Amino acid sequence: MTKLQRYQQLQYEERIAIASFQAQGLSVRAMARTLNRAASTISREILRNAPSGQYICTFAQKRRNRRRVFCRAAPKIGLVSALFAQVCALLKQKWSPEQIAIYLQRRHPNNLHQRKFNERPRNHLQRHLSHAQRRAAQGSHRADAPRPS
Repeated sequence: MTKLQRYQQLQYEERIAIASFQAQGLSVRAMARTLNRAASTISREILRNAPSGQYICTFAQKRRNRRRVFCRAAPKIGLVSALFAQVCALLKQKWSPEQIAIYLQRRHPNNLHQRKFNERPRNHLQRHLSHAQRRAAQGSHRADAPRPS
């Protein structure tokens, strides 16, 4: 049974090789064999990053870096913000994320920046809280948890 290879993005060195191979006049399949990549990967890379017909590795790498930056959504709450500290404090008091969202909506009715917590709060916080804080947040759905005022 053949082992499936995991996809890995083209590295800058491979982009340099593609530019060199194209200047030498090699075919896409020959480039792919040399780099041990699929011919479709090489073809797609050349089509995507050679708007003038000539593949330029530095241009391709800059575009790749730009795509990488914008492919992920920005966090809803900054880790060093006062809002994040307030949310963590409320979680330590055993408030549920839903209770915190309601509290923030009532406390800051006209300030959307202070209410960013209302969209999937638990998912966002799970990535950023310590293990102890996560355990405390998991137990926050109990009946004796304080209600927001």
